[in-house]
Amino acid sequence: MTQIIITGISKGIGKAIFNKIPETFEVIGISRSLEVANESSKKNIIKCDLSNLIEVERLDFGFCQPDIDLIFINNAAIIEPIAMNGNISTHSIEEIYKINVIAPMILVQKLLKLTKPEKIKIINITSGVAKNPLQGWSMYSSTKAAIEIFFKTLVLEFPNIKLINFDPGVVDTEMQAKIRSKNIKEFPLVENFRDLKNKNILQNAKSVAVDIIKMIEK
Repeated sequence: MTQIIITGISKGIGKAIFNKIPETFEVIGISRSLEVANESSKKNIIKCDLSNLIEVERLDFGFCQPDIDLIFINNAAIIEPIAMNGNISTHSIEEIYKINVIAPMILVQKLLKLTKPEKIKIINITSGVAKNPLQGWSMYSSTKAAIEIFFKTLVLEFPNIKLINFDPGVVDTEMQAKIRSKNIKEFPLVENFRDLKNKNILQNAKSVAVDIIKMIEK
């Protein structure tokens, strides 16, 4: 039996992965809400708000078994604030860094204390803006770059850990809807993203989930 821990299962790609993972795996979903469709006894949901670092620190990973393969899917992330620098509040900086960077770092520290590095595989859902930033996305871009470097450093320290940094491209999710709702002063390239939607060339979250599950099964 392989155990899978996935963050951010209430919507978007995370929800699609959680619902599609075969029942041959033992799945633990981490979500700030328990209102997630769950029709399998092998898919457990743990309530945790990743922006609350006290909750993250108290998260009980006692279900992890040292001799069982463990896959951690780092999916949860927020994109706000989308704004030009000079118009970003301290609170919004703190929130995005807590969820996108600090929380997954804490979760990895917990996993390393509970199981052997050679038993761990990490699938990090990243973004092209980790390497190619956009105006108005300084917070999201920098958090995605930071967590990528963290995981790459982790593998330097523990070469037996398997790591996949997976960029799903532009996917039709609630996050994309938030992006399209911005004005041009907040995000100068907003029309490009509206065009992607209007031309119906966004990827589907369910098809992305299928690709990720193939990585799980390898």
